[in-house]
Amino acid sequence: MDLTSAVARLAARRPHVLVVEVPGWGPTRMTAERELRHRGWVQANSPAEADIMLTCGVAGREFSEIVDRVWDQLPGPRVRIGATDPDQVSGVLDESRRALLDGTVQRVDAEARTAVAGDVPHDPDHGDAGHGDMDHGDMGHEGMDHDGMDMPMPGGIGLAEGGTDRDGLDLDVLHVSLGPVLPHWPAGLVVRCSLQGDVVTGAAVEVLPAAGWGPDRARDGAGLMRGTVRLRSAQYCDQVAGLLALLDFERLSMRAIRLRDSVLDDAPIETVTAEVERLGERLRRSRVLRWSVQDLPGVLEGLMALLDGVRTALLGEIAADTAAPLRSPAAEAERLEQIPGLITGLDVAGARLVIASLGLDTAVVAPEGSDHG
Repeated sequence: MDLTSAVARLAARRPHVLVVEVPGWGPTRMTAERELRHRGWVQANSPAEADIMLTCGVAGREFSEIVDRVWDQLPGPRVRIGATDPDQVSGVLDESRRALLDGTVQRVDAEARTAVAGDVPHDPDHGDAGHGDMDHGDMGHEGMDHDGMDMPMPGGIGLAEGGTDRDGLDLDVLHVSLGPVLPHWPAGLVVRCSLQGDVVTGAAVEVLPAAGWGPDRARDGAGLMRGTVRLRSAQYCDQVAGLLALLDFERLSMRAIRLRDSVLDDAPIETVTAEVERLGERLRRSRVLRWSVQDLPGVLEGLMALLDGVRTALLGEIAADTAAPLRSPAAEAERLEQIPGLITGLDVAGARLVIASLGLDTAVVAPEGSDHG
């Protein structure tokens, strides 16, 4: 047995899966996460720790290019799969494990990766000349003109720029994109930040489009996105779980996840609302939680509003409102426009918490079909 096969067998015992959600395919992603837990598999937080990449939905062109770059960062042996419906998830995960153990599949992938890595453009200006063939003589750096030199960084990463920070100090300014592939992050959201140290000094927001609306969403005659109240309630639970996970309240986050799954499993409304009340009371009594977000106005309020949304959505089911409209595109677009002002002056961790507390539904505003892959 060669080394690659040994590594593949080790990975297949408990695969690590990186789940990528396209706007509009939230139920598929939630189903995938639940299936991973049932199997005892691990949900990866980054490409470096993943064996399998699962894309939930059909991404548009720009999103697809980003997903391709993320795929390039997965170490081998690796497998790439996709699902566009919750019912497909179990089958594609079974298929991925078989592919992870298939030596031929892994060999072809490794050879393809090696070929791409070796396809480096040749610079004709340098030819085969090395420094050994150059006569430097008495030439020093003082005789060289650096003004016209262009020194690109590896992978196209640029050098930091200079800028004055909020305290009047001259610090480097880095331009960093948050998203769209991050754990506990709105699907398709990209926030392009200017950073001085780890402080956000400016930001621009974009939602990358899918190649059409997911099967879990549809538009009514007035053009409003519609979905079942169970789905809307599950989304609120999911957002509560994500925010608690970012705050490192893992046990409470898992309670919210179990609550989400019970909603999707059509648990009795009385059971769900009782658990919502217990979780809400636990959060309201937590001094540690209040201390954790005391410097982030709106985060605690946003968390409690999301939890209240679970109960409100379920009350809609009691009222037989089984196809209630979700947030309007205009309202969600307005919330997106507020993000730069809300996160400027915060560090990156604080910015992520503020964004998570907004409970964004990017499927409502993602441009349909304008960026097909």
